Amino acid sequence: MSEIQKEKETTQSGEGLLAEKYYQACHLMSETAYAGSDGTEAISQLETLTELFGELGDYSDSKERLEKCSRRLEKLKEKKAADDEKRAEEAAQKNARYAELREDAKRAEKILKKRDASKRLEDISKELREKYSDIEGAEDYAREYAEKSVSLMEAYNRRKRYEVICCIAACFLVVLTALIYILMFSKQGSNYRPLIPLTVCDCIAFASFMIGYHCESESGTAASVIGAAGLAACFIATALLCIFKRPPLGLLGYIELLFLPIVIGFFAGVVLYVTWGIFARRIERPAKTRWDKK
Repeated sequence: MSEIQKEKETTQSGEGLLAEKYYQACHLMSETAYAGSDGTEAISQLETLTELFGELGDYSDSKERLEKCSRRLEKLKEKKAADDEKRAEEAAQKNARYAELREDAKRAEKILKKRDASKRLEDISKELREKYSDIEGAEDYAREYAEKSVSLMEAYNRRKRYEVICCIAACFLVVLTALIYILMFSKQGSNYRPLIPLTVCDCIAFASFMIGYHCESESGTAASVIGAAGLAACFIATALLCIFKRPPLGLLGYIELLFLPIVIGFFAGVVLYVTWGIFARRIERPAKTRWDKK
């Protein structure tokens, strides 16, 4: 075989390899176009195409196809960078919201009343399960908050029963003592020594107001209102009866009668409220079974 023949066959063989590589590149380019993907896979395919068309050099329209692939590759990289930045920003916001929910749960336990804290923890638990389950530890916190929500509601229900009984008793005592005091003062007149009875009335009224104000259930409203009304009624009734009955107390005696019971009643009411609060906290605790005692 002559040298010319060999060279001709070599040229034809080389052209065949170029053609095969060209058609392979064109086929891959069409697949990439039809896929329409714009992620890491498309970028990888376009990088392969740019290498293939770059190796083909001037063969057919390889240069035009190379430029087209290069432009699309550049756009996809820019889009991917923008998408990555957006996802990173969303992830940062998600993590910040996740941390905020955990802090909110801590505040709810410390600040809110038990019923409100229970509802808030239940909402946080639900939100953690629905939106943040992909974050490590979110499921555990959701379970923990759900359990705390149940225990807080149980404590609230135990305390509510205790508060209802206490508020009914407080309202009854305020009305009873105020009526007895006013009726005895109005009947006995100047012979009546109202300082001690009025002090007792103010102590009960102040305690009723404080207990009602710090109640976690709705029953506290009545006790608080009736306690405040009892204080006002006793003060106004004492002033009016002193004007009309004129007991021989002197100026200092009248000032003492009007204001000393309020001062004593306030501090005595605080003591009664603190004592009530100690029992309320004990009532909140679940009753121990015989197994717990062991």
